[in-house]
Amino acid sequence: MLFARVVLYLSAATFAGFGAWLMVTPAALEDAASVGLSSAEARAEIRAMYGGLELGIAAFLLWCARRPARHQAGLALSALAFLGLGAGRLAGMAIEDAWTAAHLSALTAETVAFGLSCAGLAALSRSHPKSG
Repeated sequence: MLFARVVLYLSAATFAGFGAWLMVTPAALEDAASVGLSSAEARAEIRAMYGGLELGIAAFLLWCARRPARHQAGLALSALAFLGLGAGRLAGMAIEDAWTAAHLSALTAETVAFGLSCAGLAALSRSHPKSG
């Protein structure tokens, strides 16, 4: 299904873009999220969690996008990953009283991406009712 494939490619591009950006320039997180990265250990951790993990998710989503039989798995991962990001961000914003424009923008993007992933799953279930 075309819609599912498009959502998977968009999700993969999102994860790949952020993953590559923070793999190459982990210090960018200092400005973007006020995260102190004064040590080599901190920069290595950012490269692993924000770089490598996101690139791995992107690779899986691209793999899923190539075959319709894998669309459901890819969309489920996409939905759950964006749900987790959004829920964690919302909890952090509430606990820390950190209602910044940057956090609200990111939360909005994560919510939209979650919604698109869910819409892709719903469209798949309508086209293949026995797949769920």
